[in-house]
Amino acid sequence: MRLFKNVNIDFISKRKAAAFLSIILLLIGLVSVVINKGLALSIDFTGGTIVQLRFDELMEI
Repeated sequence: MRLFKNVNIDFISKRKAAAFLSIILLLIGLVSVVINKGLALSIDFTGGTIVQLRFDELMEI
């Protein structure tokens, strides 16, 4: 079963545009990591235990 008949897409001719787009997206990601001061690693990657408490009233420390 063929969904499309006579499909002829020249992917090789699009390689420069695809490489350019990939590099741009990579740079955006790297800049985002630098701006946000690193990756926000959660308990999954840092190990240990998280204990979160919620109080109805403000607690004095």
